Amino acid sequence: MDNIGILGCGWLGLSLAINLKNKEYSVCGSRTSSQGVLELEKKGIKGFKVIMNRDKSEGIKPFISNLKTLIISIPPKRNFNPHNYSKTIKKLLEALDSSKIKRIIFYLTLPFDGGKASFGNGTMVAFKVSSQKIVDNVHELAIKNGAINEGNPGVREGYDNMYFSYFRDLDYNKICVYSELSD
Repeated sequence: MDNIGILGCGWLGLSLAINLKNKEYSVCGSRTSSQGVLELEKKGIKGFKVIMNRDKSEGIKPFISNLKTLIISIPPKRNFNPHNYSKTIKKLLEALDSSKIKRIIFYLTLPFDGGKASFGNGTMVAFKVSSQKIVDNVHELAIKNGAINEGNPGVREGYDNMYFSYFRDLDYNKICVYSELSD
């Protein structure tokens, strides 16, 4: 059976890890402290200490080395800086570039205010990646897994040095993956 890794076994990631383990999946999870790793191990989940932030990534390579599916559950902190969070995600994408992972699932938690989650017209999440190849691969994986194509990978008018891809996920959220064109 494929190995599933959950990057970020906080309250939501841990619940998911336990549920998958109970369904006999091979699951590993990450925490940011040695104590957190021990807590995972006590629950029968192979634990890894992984620290991801805008300046560094520690432990990510061993964590992802044998995974086929990665579930990313690292929501921003309550007092987050959007620029720092995007740098953290960029560091993660750089690490994933050389991995053997076939499926990536990215999710965030419930809205802070407790209200119902919804999408809005004109709202979009964008991920900057390091190459056109990653843009192409993410777009292809998204469409293969049921996403709606909102724009094939390519250059857009007015953005001659950028390469974009657009799709909507299964909840109809619009997502853009883009990179700068390489010389």
